[in-house]
Amino acid sequence: NGYSGFAPRERIDALITLNTTFLSQESIEILQRANIHTLVIEKNTYTTEQIDGAKHLLTTRYEDDQMLVGDIPASN
Repeated sequence: NGYSGFAPRERIDALITLNTTFLSQESIEILQRANIHTLVIEKNTYTTEQIDGAKHLLTTRYEDDQMLVGDIPASN
């Protein structure tokens, strides 16, 4: 987790999932478990479909043409 270079398999799997499926329900659940509460998303980095999907998973705090700021709902 630090200088040792050791990372638990669960952490590696979570990072791979975040990298490959960001803005999916699964990635939001990983972020919830990591106690992440708010995301700032630069819209030109993702497709319109991905942004629209994110809007269904987050509580929008702010949005303009360039960014979306959304709160991750508390897990049940």
